[in-house]
Amino acid sequence: MDKVGKRATMVELAKLNWIPFSRALKVETDVDLIAVKILGDRSLKYRTFCVKTSMKENGRFSFKMEKANIVVDPTYFLIFCLIDGEKVDYLVLTIEEWREKMGAALNNDSWISDGVIEFFLDEENFDEWREFLNQWKILE
Repeated sequence: MDKVGKRATMVELAKLNWIPFSRALKVETDVDLIAVKILGDRSLKYRTFCVKTSMKENGRFSFKMEKANIVVDPTYFLIFCLIDGEKVDYLVLTIEEWREKMGAALNNDSWISDGVIEFFLDEENFDEWREFLNQWKILE
């Protein structure tokens, strides 16, 4: 399922004039995609992405992230690809925004098993995340 989300994210980035690349080498961080954009003055801007994909099952989306592999960098963005039937949406946010939303849960061992953080989006908590829905403009 992750490959589907990464490909869909690459399409969205291309629509916004980013040139996306899938990471070819295995590294010890959650960097799945790199995208560059050529600016008017011919300079380059780049972004790195961690893409997590979930298909809606039993009314909710489920995501897992390895806490140790999260990159803290202003060019690093999290993309949560939400597949609901034929509809695909994205939560687009910085690592700082994600940490703020997760809050104390990141330090609560009940959320973490073997260094993996698992969290869910459903009707009860989705509104808390709605501000990040298809927020591609934050990449600029």
